[in-house]
Amino acid sequence: MQKGFIYYNEQISPFRSYSMSVAVTARKKLFADGTFSVTGEAGQFINEQTAVSNTTRFLKAKGEWQHNLTEKVLYGITYNYTAYRQSTQPAIINGFLDFNIRYTPAKWKSYFELVGINLLDQGVYKQINLTPNQLSTFQLPLRVRTLLLKYAFTL
Repeated sequence: MQKGFIYYNEQISPFRSYSMSVAVTARKKLFADGTFSVTGEAGQFINEQTAVSNTTRFLKAKGEWQHNLTEKVLYGITYNYTAYRQSTQPAIINGFLDFNIRYTPAKWKSYFELVGINLLDQGVYKQINLTPNQLSTFQLPLRVRTLLLKYAFTL
């Protein structure tokens, strides 16, 4: 909780701000070579001023699957979800699906990796930020669906 005074338009007015959130993580090895994990966070910000009150809610979730097919081949799939809802604005929802496949040749000190980024092809990432005296919306253009093949080695 924050409590104070704000100077705006040549007036001093009191404000109160409340922030509440909860987070949870669960990770389970489903079998010897496969692991599933889920992370979630939910919260609410309330900003009260003399004539204005607004509430922002958010929800974040991440699901991840990692699986070693063999000693040489590993793959993973990740989904990230975020949602923001400010009391006077429409909801902002972001969803991202990524994957990676890694191949490590026997007796090599290197590996090949294929990475897929933004497979759902979301064009813009949006986020709401709320402080006691300011509400801002952040927008960032994203790279289109991308496949990246990389080779990593050590000397």
